[in-house]
Amino acid sequence: EGGEIAVTHENLEYDLKQYKKIYKQAFVQYQKGESKVAVSINKFSEREITYRVYFGADHEEIMSDWMEYSQKHNFYKGKKIDGDCSFLQLSDVKWDDVILGEGTKKVIQENVAEMFEMRELLEINGIPLKGGVILSGPPGVGKTAVCRIMAKEVNATVIYAMPDHLKTIADIRRICEMAKDLAPCMLIIEDIDYIAEDRDRAGNKGAVIELMNYLDGVQEFKDVVTLATTNAVDIIENAVKNRPGRFDRVIKIDNPSEDERYQMFAKFTKNYKSEGPIDLKGMVLKTKGLSGAHIKDLCKTAARQAIRVKSIDENKIAIVKQAHFDAALKEVSNIDYSSYYKAKNTSKKMGFAYDDDDFL
Repeated sequence: EGGEIAVTHENLEYDLKQYKKIYKQAFVQYQKGESKVAVSINKFSEREITYRVYFGADHEEIMSDWMEYSQKHNFYKGKKIDGDCSFLQLSDVKWDDVILGEGTKKVIQENVAEMFEMRELLEINGIPLKGGVILSGPPGVGKTAVCRIMAKEVNATVIYAMPDHLKTIADIRRICEMAKDLAPCMLIIEDIDYIAEDRDRAGNKGAVIELMNYLDGVQEFKDVVTLATTNAVDIIENAVKNRPGRFDRVIKIDNPSEDERYQMFAKFTKNYKSEGPIDLKGMVLKTKGLSGAHIKDLCKTAARQAIRVKSIDENKIAIVKQAHFDAALKEVSNIDYSSYYKAKNTSKKMGFAYDDDDFL
């Protein structure tokens, strides 16, 4: 391959905030005994580095040695990364932090975390570690929080992919090949409706078909469990959401019940100081139909209202009164929250790891 390649380097993160200097553009030669190998490395974009390996036909064993070594020492295997291979900084969220019905928690655990725990027994019984779960429901009900918990719980590689990581057929192929190479793996796809919309209405039919083929098609997608979220399950291609082997379960997470809302108010105001009677029961009744994110926002807004009017103690801690909650409820209820959340989701890159405003 003609021409010289200027040698350039970059720091590659190989574990959370640990780096190695690697070639991103180079032409390198190796020799082992009489075996000679040449490698050209070309970085074409942030997500595309191409390696070409040249060796003599009578020295093929060196290539098999390299492949075996790379599989054994792959430093992404077993780690928690996003679609760009950046390591996730997972917040310390636990099941106790998420207010969901016990039945909902149980079915999620059984179809995701327990699959990895039972991997050896499944294999002995001829049942592949494979399948998927879609968490559906309105914005702000805790879908992302569940994904965070699963990412921390499973003893496997985790790949977290936003729609931005899966725009094209090539992107889908890259992410799915990563999942296969790093298996056992949990592949999390946030807002799957953006990439798996019904083929009759989608502008990316090829990408939808590519995703379906990887999830359960001609190619083997063994030892990969896919966990997806959506605010719009009705527009997802039926062959994706209603096809065991691709997604075996669609689990709906609804807006919180009256009892769950009560628990949320208690949780989100536990560090507040209050003055005068607080009509918590009345607040619970008035927030029917609101999501957990609404209620969390309402509690924070009430504290801001108190701070705004200097309702604070000698230590500058907010003293929240009923009037502050009433004003906050009016403010939160007047927001077109679904539009706000949709816009937020389209642009966020690492909300899974860093943004704690979209979970309970």
